[in-house]
Amino acid sequence: MRNRSRLYGVLIPLGVTVFILVAAGLGAFIWTAVYVNSVASGAQQSHAQASKSAGKRPGQPPSPTSQATLSSLLGKVHAAVWAVDTFDANGRTTAGSAFAVVSNSDQTLLLTSYSVVSAAAYQPAPTIQVHQPGGANKLVTLRTWDPAHDLALLVLNEGNDPVLHGASTPPQPGQQVYVVSGSGGPDGTITTGKLRAVATTSGLVDDAPQDSASRGGPLIDIDGNVLGVDSMAFVPPQPTASMAGTHVAVPIQDACAEVLVCPGNTFPSS
Repeated sequence: MRNRSRLYGVLIPLGVTVFILVAAGLGAFIWTAVYVNSVASGAQQSHAQASKSAGKRPGQPPSPTSQATLSSLLGKVHAAVWAVDTFDANGRTTAGSAFAVVSNSDQTLLLTSYSVVSAAAYQPAPTIQVHQPGGANKLVTLRTWDPAHDLALLVLNEGNDPVLHGASTPPQPGQQVYVVSGSGGPDGTITTGKLRAVATTSGLVDDAPQDSASRGGPLIDIDGNVLGVDSMAFVPPQPTASMAGTHVAVPIQDACAEVLVCPGNTFPSS
């Protein structure tokens, strides 16, 4: 009996120990499973919330009007877009935008709206300065201009600057378009709308919000290619019917006919 008691005395604590180890292992397994499921659930929820906040389902490309698209597009073209500062015929300050279309090792040519720099077409001519957001003012000169098409060409005496190219396909009514200004934000500003009408003789009618600071800036497509020059003064020879909230941009090909010498009389595409 004494020996049996001793055996029991050994077996009982050993059994308890085994039970404790099994229970502990089972508890650890359950805790790990719950933790993994919790993390996975949280990740799925975060992904769903991110997709919802982006306004799209997972796997879909961003909307052409989303903030992500606008920011990406502005980042792509802003280095070629400049703010313009000068004076009007009455000596009052006036502002607009311009964009680079040609750049060699010594000079860069900028297209803008004639209405922004019209006073410089007469003597004594006021100074014209351009700058990029956060950058220093740089003097430019007015080389050629065409009041009828509200186009002007500026020369900047520095080279190797980024330039914009034209679209390889003609613009179409209903197409999403974007107006870029050289001022108003760290990289300028961008607004979007749609083409309401397209005609060689009547310009590009769009409903993208714009103001005087965007005059002379580029009207671009979703790939960053130039369709036209933003204007608030262009009156086409055959204007389209007036539509509230719209503006008429000068087709970029008009620049080749009026103020630029383009290869094959066609604005270079990307």
